[in-house]
Amino acid sequence: MSLVGDKLTFDDLDSIVAGSRLRGHLALTLADEKSVEGELGLDRITLAPIFATAIGAAGHDATAPLGTGLTKGWRGKVTFEALRGVLFGGAELQPVSGTLRSDGQSLTFDRIKGKIGGGEATASIDARQGVNGLALNANVQLSNVDGSALRYRNLAMPKGRASMQMTLLTQGRSTSALMGALSGSGTVTLEGMSLPGLDPRAFDVAIRASDSGQATDDARLKQIVEPVLAGGALPIASAQIPFNIRDGRIRVGATTLAASGANATVSGGYDIPADQADIRAALASTQIGTANSRPEIQLLAVGTPDGLTRSVDIAALSSWLAVRAIDRETRRLDAIERGDPPPLPDSVPSAIPQPAIPSPDAPNANPAALSPCGCAAARSRSAPPAGPEAEDRGAAASAGRHGAYCCAASADRKPVAGRAAAAANRGQAAARHGEAEAAAAIVADATGRQSAAAASDAELDHDAIRLNRITISSLCLSLSMVSAQTLHVCREGKPLHTLR
Repeated sequence: MSLVGDKLTFDDLDSIVAGSRLRGHLALTLADEKSVEGELGLDRITLAPIFATAIGAAGHDATAPLGTGLTKGWRGKVTFEALRGVLFGGAELQPVSGTLRSDGQSLTFDRIKGKIGGGEATASIDARQGVNGLALNANVQLSNVDGSALRYRNLAMPKGRASMQMTLLTQGRSTSALMGALSGSGTVTLEGMSLPGLDPRAFDVAIRASDSGQATDDARLKQIVEPVLAGGALPIASAQIPFNIRDGRIRVGATTLAASGANATVSGGYDIPADQADIRAALASTQIGTANSRPEIQLLAVGTPDGLTRSVDIAALSSWLAVRAIDRETRRLDAIERGDPPPLPDSVPSAIPQPAIPSPDAPNANPAALSPCGCAAARSRSAPPAGPEAEDRGAAASAGRHGAYCCAASADRKPVAGRAAAAANRGQAAARHGEAEAAAAIVADATGRQSAAAASDAELDHDAIRLNRITISSLCLSLSMVSAQTLHVCREGKPLHTLR
């Protein structure tokens, strides 16, 4: 250290300041208008307390008036460089450098540069005293930074490359006033980003769970969907997210992020004075549904940056699944009425087991019960015809019936109306041979077959709407068949047609 006139010089500084080693030199001119020139190097520098000291906020309550700080009373510049620079919120620049300069009326943090997450960060901050208090202007830029290195307390950007441009402006007489008056705008550019907790496979799982009957209500649907949603990520090739700052609140308008198979619409913000954040995301499939009707899952995260509370809303997804089930069942019933084979159920992954369907190759105690198509014969039978002769004729009629019916699990099973007509014809043939009792048994057999087929269809599809409609249709057909197709016979055994 040397003193020449009013100039004080510190050469070869080497000391410990706030736990960090400091080296460099300073020259101070102790005149009416003080001046400072120098260069400093540190192992580690924490920028927040240095900035608070510079604007006169150090040692003051947030609502207390600011002091003069370093904004007035000196001229000159001091350049600094540190191996590590800790930013607001905990992110680090490695290394960081810049220049602190003053013209006697304002203080400027100029050409602040640093490396972060493999990219670069630059900033400049100007502080000037005015009639309405301290006015601050700032400009911040990030270029090709790994998003995971950008964090504020416990909040962090997803993995990927991020760039940002932001301008800030505020004015006030206290720290709280400066935060409440903060305004500005900016844009974040994302490349190769993966948004965690937004796995689009959740839509496929939800649809299959609904089709297989496992999603019995919204609570069960949420239990199925939420782990799948949280277990993956939504890849975003590139996106731009604009934001604005007003009255201390950072707001992100609804912005759509396009991805393969799904789009995510994000919005939200952060209230700086209240220290409260809210993040909203709506994940919509682009491969399922129509342009006017897509399945959607909404997510909400609220709380402080130290710990957000996440919730999943599947109300829109549940409504879409209900509409899909109604439309799917309507088309299936239309196909049955036209005599076309109903569509097969969608395939179900192993994670959601499909209802068991009897195998055509399964061993059968009665091989003769197989129909010509190779399917197992009808599972349920009504009571056999009374008497030995009726039993023989019933067995013969049963052998003929195997060619007209297929098991309920077959993809090309006959429509219900066709099965009813075939049963009626067999009833007439048996009656013409003097078998009124056998005809009644065949009619009862056909009625049992229709009920078994309807129950099997409902079991396979797990569809309550279709079960009700098929059951009612089978009952009506059976009653009409009994009343219109049954024949009377005379004492000689000849058939007598009954006209009603």
